[in-house]
Amino acid sequence: MILRVTSSTILKVAFLCLVIGNSSALTLLKINSIFEGIAYAFLVLLMIKSGRNRFIISISRWMFIMIVSIMLLIGLCIQELDFNIKCRLILSMFLIIFFFFMPKYGMKQFRLEDISYGLAIGIIIDIILSIIFGTDLFSFATEGVGVDFGFNGGLQHKNYYGITCLSIFMCSFLANRIDYRESHKYLIWASVLGLILSNSRTVYLLLFIFVIIVNFDSPMRRIVKQNVSIYYVIFVLFICTLFAIYYFYIQKSESLLIRYSGLFNYLDYLDDYTSLFFGYAEIGFSDEDISYEESVRSIIGWDGTTELSYLSVVLKNGLVGVMAYVLVFLDKLIIITSLKKNKIYSLAVLMVVIFSSFVENYIVNFHIAFMPASMCLLGMLENDA
Repeated sequence: MILRVTSSTILKVAFLCLVIGNSSALTLLKINSIFEGIAYAFLVLLMIKSGRNRFIISISRWMFIMIVSIMLLIGLCIQELDFNIKCRLILSMFLIIFFFFMPKYGMKQFRLEDISYGLAIGIIIDIILSIIFGTDLFSFATEGVGVDFGFNGGLQHKNYYGITCLSIFMCSFLANRIDYRESHKYLIWASVLGLILSNSRTVYLLLFIFVIIVNFDSPMRRIVKQNVSIYYVIFVLFICTLFAIYYFYIQKSESLLIRYSGLFNYLDYLDDYTSLFFGYAEIGFSDEDISYEESVRSIIGWDGTTELSYLSVVLKNGLVGVMAYVLVFLDKLIIITSLKKNKIYSLAVLMVVIFSSFVENYIVNFHIAFMPASMCLLGMLENDA
């Protein structure tokens, strides 16, 4: 009997390995990076194999990809860093660039539920590993809802577990909307339960944003019929959501204010424009024996944390890198507005990604599955136009 392994199965295994790579038990054993490496090797090879016959793009598109790549890499290239550290950071940026652009070409043949099943099985394995090796299944919640702890699912932190559950929910919910199956419902409700148990206010907020936008489909059709520009509608939605986040979340969250203090402390610390525009990664990566967080906070001050995406981007890539991220998000928004189908679904996913960047470091942290899963999800939706 010949056992045939399909590309769909490999995709599930890849996301399974990515979740296992964040396991607290395997981190304790210092073998978690092996599973991360396997996950990204599978994902990169799958997308190259699947997209090799469709990777035909215009010269202008190539130029845009090259410009964004240069903007993200130039800072790291000109900084005075240890050679091994510089190579590692440049390689990580190539991976981020790959996931920004390749899923549109390499995710066409896959289904949304392939991602959600891989993530869900990964969480189950993490819980089992945590029980076997005796690691904590609960994390302290600085600003939890009702209680000061949350379930972490065997991952390194409850927020990582919560955002992974949100990824499962988005994939399952959209799979159910596009191609209804009874099995999708079970995964949707299981992921909602996981979200609640995480006790992560950030994840609750992102879930709220996703649900509101994804159910805006019918109102959007009526608005379009009245010849109102979709860009205007998106702008109004963005401003309203941003205001709601600031009023109901940022103003009332001490932990989030501390994160922004880290960014402002870093900007105040810089005394030259070169570091401001091209980054100063040496602060966080000069000594491999000291953690990134400890290294950065010991220099810019302990009254701010390193958990904000844009601090990481400014530190590694400078303001030029921040502009590159803005260009990527604008590019994806333009692509979404041109879709014939799945326009609202794609917009919901993109808005979750963008708003997460204002409160967490998920868009730059490829140790957790949220950003790769979101980019692959967008790639699938863009191919279903």
